Amino acid sequence: MFSTTIADNSIEKKPEAYVSLNSTNKAKFTIPDESKQTEDLNLGIGGDEYDYRFIKYEDVAKKFPLPDWWDKFLKTQPVASHDKTLSDPDTKFLVMTCHKYATTTQEVCGGLTDRLVLLPHYLWLAHKTGRKFFIRYSKPAPLEEFFVPPKNGFDWRLPDGYIDDEWKAYASRNATTYKDGRRKNWAKDIFSAPWNEKRVVFVNSNLAMGAIINTVSTMVSLNTDDIWPGLFRRMFQPSKNLAQDMASLVEEYDLKAGEYASAHVRVKWPKQYNGILLNNKQNGDKQGGGVNMSWNVTYATVTGLGDNAIKCAVRAMPWTKYVYFASDANELTEYLLLDSPMWSDRSSDSAPISWNGGDENGNDHFDVPAWEVSTTAKVIARPHYNVEPEHFDKNQMDPKKIYATFIDMWMMAHAKYHSFGVGGYGHFGTVLSGNHGNETYRTRHRDYDAIQPNCATSAERKKYKAKQSTSLEEILEIVRETNKKIVKFQQLHA
Repeated sequence: MFSTTIADNSIEKKPEAYVSLNSTNKAKFTIPDESKQTEDLNLGIGGDEYDYRFIKYEDVAKKFPLPDWWDKFLKTQPVASHDKTLSDPDTKFLVMTCHKYATTTQEVCGGLTDRLVLLPHYLWLAHKTGRKFFIRYSKPAPLEEFFVPPKNGFDWRLPDGYIDDEWKAYASRNATTYKDGRRKNWAKDIFSAPWNEKRVVFVNSNLAMGAIINTVSTMVSLNTDDIWPGLFRRMFQPSKNLAQDMASLVEEYDLKAGEYASAHVRVKWPKQYNGILLNNKQNGDKQGGGVNMSWNVTYATVTGLGDNAIKCAVRAMPWTKYVYFASDANELTEYLLLDSPMWSDRSSDSAPISWNGGDENGNDHFDVPAWEVSTTAKVIARPHYNVEPEHFDKNQMDPKKIYATFIDMWMMAHAKYHSFGVGGYGHFGTVLSGNHGNETYRTRHRDYDAIQPNCATSAERKKYKAKQSTSLEEILEIVRETNKKIVKFQQLHA
């Protein structure tokens, strides 16, 4: 059973490609007067001090409904908007965080997807245990530098001046306690002593991820692929600075949510592709340092990945005007926008893209038949695409250096069709879009060991695997029948 949240109809409707921004950039985060809040707006402070109006769906409640208990929880968790709640010594809290230990050592928390993947499960545990829920990051910067709650959404921000003693104690724990915490199955331990008695429980991105997901699934039916699109939009919108960074891109192409395709290529991880080292540095995924495009083999591999990724996005959505491209390698983005013979200049007389239905080695390529698509789709990318994006698990730094991660995620989350490869980031973008359940809307342009020029959709891959399973079962049945005949023959001639 699903329900909807309260829609905000009091705001004058603006064109989609519009954002109202103050003259100041710094977010003002204060506790409002509790007495002035109405029951209908009992959703927390509900957003930053500007009205975000582009690249978003206006009918979130209707388009992305949530189960009854989710909406109930999001509506009754005031968190940062209520000084009384935060000051109440009897109120308990669950805080999702990335901070430090041993006073000065930064925690390891993973990238953005690793940080967020357990959010639905932690929210459910907070609901089940009657705790208020916060998110507070210090590494590499506070999350509200990038995302803030939307108007009338769930406010997860924890202002300074509350639970400061617990925050300081958490940062002072020793290395053993830190490591144990990352492996703790909170879906079990939060119900038991001593944790069920603690006023504040801090949770990191957890190495016991599988155990937590499995344990929660025994308590409640939790299809996170269905929940994430609505949850994401009830909790997050771009911060004002991030929105300003995106504004030129959105307005130049008059982009609308759900009216373009996206493609994502992760180049720096794994660090090798079929034995080819792609990064300039051994651990370039997190360290940075760029991709070694001066080596011909690397150049051919990386550019081949990019060209094919766009091709697959267009195959999935042939009528699209734009393919938003995201990558951890700025060199590849520059190539696609400026140098690619396939995509840098897509005009009406450009050659169509195609797949011939097989190869000389006899590979079946998921049984994808031959196809051809005529397109004039243009590849577009975030502002400052020529700057190497920083990994989100780096230590504290200027937030602007990490804007790319959040802009790309937001843009992928509002695309209609998706082309993605390895790693969780691109896949997470398809989940956030709300179209993940339609397997014809997404295509995987590469696997770990091979580029996929067939651009098989998830539906085609699934059908192929089912066929292979059937074939295997048929083979096993033949083997079983043969063994029976052998045994019978041996018995007759014993």
